[in-house]
Amino acid sequence: MTQIRLIFISIILFIGSILQLINAKSQCFSFSNGADVKVQISKEEAEVVQSALDIFSRDYQQVFQGKVIAAENGNVLIGTLGQNSPAEKLVNKTDVQELKKNGKVF
Repeated sequence: MTQIRLIFISIILFIGSILQLINAKSQCFSFSNGADVKVQISKEEAEVVQSALDIFSRDYQQVFQGKVIAAENGNVLIGTLGQNSPAEKLVNKTDVQELKKNGKVF
């Protein structure tokens, strides 16, 4: 359960970091009603990460009436710390080190 929490929190932090990068480049990204969201996720991600994405996809469908679509150039990057994912490469290295030091992060 602790690993699931850490992975879920990591996903949220990655999304936040990516949104900051996008906004820094003067491009706007937001979830909006009826709009699909493209996510980039490795097929090698753990089953629990895939399950978290499935849950997010269902929630997004219910709230925004849009689809979450896997794509090579997604707006949202999903990855696991220590797996050299595209998402991890874009996150502040200090944030990654802090996450790695803690077994539980809230």
